[in-house]
Amino acid sequence: MNKQGPAYQPVSGDDAAPPVRKRGIKRSAVLFAVLLSIVLIGLAAASMSQPLSSPAPANLSALSAEFSTLRSVKGHFEGGDDFIPDVDGPNGKKRQTMNALLAVLGQPGTPAASIFEAMGKPDEVSTSPDVFQNAVPLLPGPVVPTAGAPQTSEAMYLIYYWRGRHDYLYFQVDAGENVVRAAWFNALD
Repeated sequence: MNKQGPAYQPVSGDDAAPPVRKRGIKRSAVLFAVLLSIVLIGLAAASMSQPLSSPAPANLSALSAEFSTLRSVKGHFEGGDDFIPDVDGPNGKKRQTMNALLAVLGQPGTPAASIFEAMGKPDEVSTSPDVFQNAVPLLPGPVVPTAGAPQTSEAMYLIYYWRGRHDYLYFQVDAGENVVRAAWFNALD
């Protein structure tokens, strides 16, 4: 028996390469492609049946509770002595929680009441997303007009601080009390 095994038959001397089994390679490649397709189709079907931007109400409740807890911590940018990574850090829990709330509540047409319920009273209400354009913030006072009160056609901005007036999340709400758009204002310094 030579070193290549019993199926090896040299064509012209010992240094000739063994024959390639093309049939076995083709079957393996086809089988791999079929299995890969089945897995990808299954993953696509699973992701389509569960929308990414609308978490279950229990998840919104958990986000709301987390935001409330983190909001009560006085970070460096809100007059605290120390930099707190979970509150002040760009990848901290407070920023991540606010991003998750933005993904859910920042959808156009979301009622302002849903924002209040999940995030509490805004830190500021403004007629501009840039809080420095307004000399006097509009808080305290009603955010959403009460029944019978004249409604303004001017958009209102519900502002929730991440790091004080330095960086914050805002929801633009129309006169019909629904979100028009939502975004971050970042000082970028």
